[in-house]
Amino acid sequence: MNNLLKIIAVSTLFVISNTLEAQEFGKGQRKFVRVFNIDGKKINKGYVVFINDSVLGLSGEEKITKISFNDIGRIKMKRSSGNNALMGAGIGGVMGATIGLISADEEIKTSNYGFFGSNVYTSGTSPGTGAAIGGGIGLAGGALIGLGSSLFKNKPTFIIDGAQDKWRIFKTFIEN
Repeated sequence: MNNLLKIIAVSTLFVISNTLEAQEFGKGQRKFVRVFNIDGKKINKGYVVFINDSVLGLSGEEKITKISFNDIGRIKMKRSSGNNALMGAGIGGVMGATIGLISADEEIKTSNYGFFGSNVYTSGTSPGTGAAIGGGIGLAGGALIGLGSSLFKNKPTFIIDGAQDKWRIFKTFIEN
């Protein structure tokens, strides 16, 4: 019965944490962008709310920001690799801690009386130690997997450099 409970808990955790992210943008899907100026410095990020012949509107935390295409050097779609690593670390840490907690054995203390006195040995792992070890391993593994997954994502970058013709190409991409 105890093993069945462990299998159910781990399976449930896997199903809950297994998220899918579409690689291609679909029509009507919210598009996240990071906007950089002509010098390459990030000036804003957010979801595209509107776009016209001269202005890009992004929804930020609580307000809508309008950016003229003349101020835009390049636009990167989707989120950065650091975001993927952070999400992977979070999911891996929680899963690792849960698995470590579930799979921990009871600590057993044994004594050994020898020539130089008595020694106490502990075998097994407490649930807290199992969770800490599993969480650490899951944290590192999840971060590596998240970072690795970002290498294979199709993240288009549009170089605008204030040019009207390049802006029209980006506008067409967003509208379709």
